[in-house]
Amino acid sequence: MEEKNKILINLLPQEITDKRKAEKRIILALLVAAVIGMLLFGVFSVNMLRITSRERVITGLEDENAKYQVAINEIRIFQEKQGRVKQLENLIASVSDIKFVWSKFFNDVSLIMPNDVWLTKVSSDSKIVSFEGLVQNDTTGTTDVGHKPVAKWLVHLGQIEGLSDIWLTSSAKLKTEDDGRIKFSTTAKIEQPKSENTAPVVSAPPPSGQAAGGGS
Repeated sequence: MEEKNKILINLLPQEITDKRKAEKRIILALLVAAVIGMLLFGVFSVNMLRITSRERVITGLEDENAKYQVAINEIRIFQEKQGRVKQLENLIASVSDIKFVWSKFFNDVSLIMPNDVWLTKVSSDSKIVSFEGLVQNDTTGTTDVGHKPVAKWLVHLGQIEGLSDIWLTSSAKLKTEDDGRIKFSTTAKIEQPKSENTAPVVSAPPPSGQAAGGGS
């Protein structure tokens, strides 16, 4: 009964009691701040590890991409060189297949071309040569020349060795009333020469009405 009736009396001054409570609060706050700091440091460290790991992955991908780019460039260069080689092969093949001496050909054309026919255009690929030209027709009506010079041109063109399948693709008078010219076009197939070492000369055809020398 006596212990229950004991009364505890705090003899410390109020200032000291408040100071001790404040110190406890400061210690508790420091402990909380330390725990929070450790948590933040842990989160920061984990994030830094993730960032470093991803940077390594990105660096590896960039290195791999650079290797692929180098390989792609090498393949592109190889394809370009292969394309050039293919072009050269095609050129060599075309030259080997068509041994046509153009200087002799034009000389032969100048020999067989009638005087009243002149050419305005000559074009060719590896198989066909095309001619476009004009014929001066009589506008007075005193002579009946018509398309005869064109026919003579076709006959003379057939005398050139190395040409075959000669065709007249068009022949018509120009629309201008005071112009009696006739515009014509012909095509011929280029053939292989009979001999690589000989080049036969085409002589001028004999005169037929008019001298058949070089075109004027």
